[in-house]
Amino acid sequence: MDTKIMETGIQQINSFQLLEYVNNFYNNAWNRLIVAVTISLFVIGVIMPLLIQWYQRKFFRLEENKIKEGIKTDLLKEVKNNFEEEKKNLGALFKGYQKNLDIEFAVKDAHIFHVQASQNLVNKAYKDATISILYAITSYLEGKDSNNFRRALTLLNGSCLPYINKKDLDDIKVEGCDVDKTIEDIEKKFSDGRYYDLLVEIKRAVKTARNR
Repeated sequence: MDTKIMETGIQQINSFQLLEYVNNFYNNAWNRLIVAVTISLFVIGVIMPLLIQWYQRKFFRLEENKIKEGIKTDLLKEVKNNFEEEKKNLGALFKGYQKNLDIEFAVKDAHIFHVQASQNLVNKAYKDATISILYAITSYLEGKDSNNFRRALTLLNGSCLPYINKKDLDDIKVEGCDVDKTIEDIEKKFSDGRYYDLLVEIKRAVKTARNR
C-alpha cells in the first residue's frame, strides 16, 4: 500500500512538472513573440522610415544632379550657338566694313593719282601723266566713282595719249600699267556698253600712238 501511495505521489509530481514546463514554454514563446513584434514594429516604425527618407534624399540628389547637368549642358550649348551666331554676324559686319574701307581708300588713291596726272600735264611730262591717270582709272573703277572715272578716261584720251609714242607705251607697260589690259577690264566691267564711245576713241588714240 505504501508503494502505491509513493507511485501516486510521483505521478502527481511529474504532472506538476509537466504543467510547469508547458507553462514555462508558452510564457517564453509569448515573450519571444512580444520581443519579435516589438522589434518588427521598431523596424517598421523607425528604421524603415529612416531608410526610405535616406533613399528618397539620395534619389532626389541624383535627380537634382541630372537636372543640373542637363541645364548646364543646354546652357553651354545655347551659349555656344549664340557665340557662333554673333561671330558670323560680326564677320559679316567686318567684311562689309572692310569692303567700305577698301572702296574709300581706292577713291582717295584715285584722287591722288588724278592730281599727279594733272600736275604732270602742266609740266608736259606726258608719259608720267599717262601712268598716273591709268592708276587713277583703276582706282576709280575699284571705288565705284563713276563721275571721276569718266573724267579720268577723258583726260587719258584727250590730254595724254595724243602726246606719247610707241616707246612711251612700252615704258609704261614696264612700269606696270597696261593700257590694253585697262581697256579690256573696263569693257568686262561695263558689258552694257556704258563707255563704248569713249573706249573706241581711246583705242584709236592708242593705235595712233603706237604708229608714232
